[in-house]
Amino acid sequence: MLADHALFGIPLPFIGFGCFIFALIFYFVWPKKKAQPYKHLSWPGYILHYFPPSAWILFGMAALVELPNPIISVILLILGIATYVVFILTATRA
Repeated sequence: MLADHALFGIPLPFIGFGCFIFALIFYFVWPKKKAQPYKHLSWPGYILHYFPPSAWILFGMAALVELPNPIISVILLILGIATYVVFILTATRA
């Protein structure tokens, strides 16, 4: 997909690990201070809590597997975009 396996001069493995760091931030740091504790986890609450880290994990995996298999990388990228779009649509409704 990318000729030199870099995005803006940054190698894709570094971008992938950066995406994993974003996923950790979204899972452990960000929602704990702002979110109210759930009595029971509903679908919108589930989507708002778990979909952003899932999307960043999919983006990171797409960056890491781009070199050995670009087709799987594109599939993972599309799944990540779809996951993030569902999160954005749910966040605007909530």
